[in-house]
Amino acid sequence: SFNTSRAGALVVPGMPATAAEPELDLDGEQPRLKLVARSVVPSCPHQAVLALWAELMPELQQTVKWTDARATLLRTRWREEAVEHQWTCEDDGLRFFARLFRWCRKSPFLMGKTNPRTPGGTPFSLTLPWLTKAENWAKVQEGNFHPEG
Repeated sequence: SFNTSRAGALVVPGMPATAAEPELDLDGEQPRLKLVARSVVPSCPHQAVLALWAELMPELQQTVKWTDARATLLRTRWREEAVEHQWTCEDDGLRFFARLFRWCRKSPFLMGKTNPRTPGGTPFSLTLPWLTKAENWAKVQEGNFHPEG
């Protein structure tokens, strides 16, 4: 299970020590800081991810309302990938998201370049809120929307 430090960063048990956290002595002594054997996952830089989306996906819908629910989804995907890929800094995460967005660009379906399902309808096109939903995130990474070959 994962915990959050007082600064709001995710800490991963069993990873190399990188953060000082308070330790309370039960004998009544003053709290003191000690280095703990956990890694701090870089906090999700929401505005930087939104800016990256705008830069790499300018023809797609840009998110106007960044709600708490949307922020939670992005933060969750960020943390999952940070743990899996052992990011050590925010730039590691932003490089990952840039690669992911470029991967999405290779899909005609995700980019809105396929025929709509229903006559007279509009074709699907990717949005960041849609992408950050767990099931959609997995499908995109599995290549479900990319032509084979």
